[in-house]
Amino acid sequence: MVAVSVTLLIHISIGIGTILYSLNPINASLLSSNYYKIRIYITQSTAVMYRWYVVAASFDRCTLSSRNLRLKYFAQINITRRTLVGIVIIWIVLPVHNLIYNTSNLNFVDFTYNIPLLFYHSFFTFTTGCTVPVSITIVCSLVIYHNLVVKRERRHVITNLHRGFNTNVMEQEERRDRQVLLVLIVQIIAFIITIIPFIASYFYNAATLTIKNQSIERVSIEKFVAYLASLTIYLFPAISFYLYTMTFNIFRNELKKINTTHTTMSLSTS
Repeated sequence: MVAVSVTLLIHISIGIGTILYSLNPINASLLSSNYYKIRIYITQSTAVMYRWYVVAASFDRCTLSSRNLRLKYFAQINITRRTLVGIVIIWIVLPVHNLIYNTSNLNFVDFTYNIPLLFYHSFFTFTTGCTVPVSITIVCSLVIYHNLVVKRERRHVITNLHRGFNTNVMEQEERRDRQVLLVLIVQIIAFIITIIPFIASYFYNAATLTIKNQSIERVSIEKFVAYLASLTIYLFPAISFYLYTMTFNIFRNELKKINTTHTTMSLSTS
């Protein structure tokens, strides 16, 4: 959770902050190509990081809900930490082409030189940053749902076999499983909805690379739509807190405790 929060904070700060700064024509004219390279590198690296954090969390829940002991082995805390470190290292290295080439403002005049870079950047972002993590999270959510259904059926069988058995613990586990599944489903749905415009933009970009002699109006419209699509990737980081607050009862209770404790300490010191 801490790693995700830090990554999202960096992503929003760099992404939105630099966009607001560059809206001023005077500031935009002073920005060098190195600035755009670093900006695109950091925003893409952190964006893909938190998407794969969602994948790692989905797989972790998938292993925890499984009856397979070999899969449960991957849910250990030390393996989780190694996975998070591995995600950070991988997505620091892979987007390094953004530091070499200015992928935010490619020269379309020299089309034969830029088309390999255009295709690679679009394909790289479309696959590793969009379709692959979304597909994995959907599969994991379906597997988790199946595992929880199996666990619920086993609880009912045990309850029917042992009449008078204290079912409080089982009911608590079932409520917890429902909460976890609800949070995961809401998170995945929000993740998919907010990333669809971005996926469509990069798919269109990759599909129309070989089209030449585009009109000025078409180029302007495409750039404007691509700009709007790029803004939607900041929606998921921005609404993550509200998703947890609305769907996760444990998170709400902990938040209330923190607020109550903080209010009590403030009143006692005043």
